[in-house]
Amino acid sequence: MRQRWALCIVALTAGVSMIVGVMIGNASADDAAPALSGVDVGFAQDMLAHHQQAITIVGQLSPQAAPEVRAVADQISGTQLAETGQMRGWLQAAGEPEQSPTPMAWMGSEHAQHSDHTGSAMMPGMADDAELTALHETTGVANEIRFLQLMIRHHQGGISMAQYVRQHGHNSSVTATATQMQDEQSNEVDLMVTLLTARGGAPLPFA
Repeated sequence: MRQRWALCIVALTAGVSMIVGVMIGNASADDAAPALSGVDVGFAQDMLAHHQQAITIVGQLSPQAAPEVRAVADQISGTQLAETGQMRGWLQAAGEPEQSPTPMAWMGSEHAQHSDHTGSAMMPGMADDAELTALHETTGVANEIRFLQLMIRHHQGGISMAQYVRQHGHNSSVTATATQMQDEQSNEVDLMVTLLTARGGAPLPFA
């Protein structure tokens, strides 16, 4: 019963975070929409998809995960739900679609040319279907290790995207949010590496 109540509280918190994020995003976008550059729009579109997969990865963490791993997972989920609402607000106010027709083109041709078997550009740090399936099928400490490995690599990809828009973006709200993302995800990577090492695991390679 205690676990059921805890899960209900987490779900309620995530829902509130998303609503607040949408409200904040809409308010910010109203002020900044005319100044969104192609890099700003591309970042918002692709980071939106990137965040959505992070939330999916969190959803594959076992309900029996250790409290310290569950805590970092809930922190990631809550933060990224709010940021997802903010990015949706920017795109809606700018009249731009949520999904880019040319993923990762905003980071240059060297990034856009990397694609999966469907021809879609691969975003840095993203897990493929096989990795997500493997995570879902693991239990116990193996599930915690795989979750931490995938999320560390996922965050490293998000950090590289945030760094690029900080250097090449135009809108001050977008670059400020990217700075915040980079800081928070860097701190979470440090924590997750510590948790992973304590479980005998090692980070996955990140190109």
